[in-house]
Amino acid sequence: MSWPATQDIWGRKLNAVRNDIARLANSISKFEHVVMLARPGQVAAAKKVLNNPDIEVYPLWVDDLWARDTFPVFLEDEQKRIMGINFHFNGWGKKQQHENDAWVAQTYLNEKISLAKMALS
Repeated sequence: MSWPATQDIWGRKLNAVRNDIARLANSISKFEHVVMLARPGQVAAAKKVLNNPDIEVYPLWVDDLWARDTFPVFLEDEQKRIMGINFHFNGWGKKQQHENDAWVAQTYLNEKISLAKMALS
């Protein structure tokens, strides 16, 4: 999931939208692990509203809450290796500007690859 980041998108509704996302994440977390992407400067505020310490808040520059559209999709190949696919989010056919969201998949995959390489060395 992604933490709604800007008033440019939500205006005065931003806090209400954040509360809705928090309720959804808190409900889901009763049944499965939740990862919430949040801008680095908004991680602490997101954690305050997410009342389950098991919800992982991952610092990543995001614009809006559409992780379904911006996050990589993962698959397993014949050798059981997990791979991430970046679909190159473009604001739904360039209908909207989401400069940070356009880089969510690639940034996340690059960070995870770097961490994996560090763990192997």
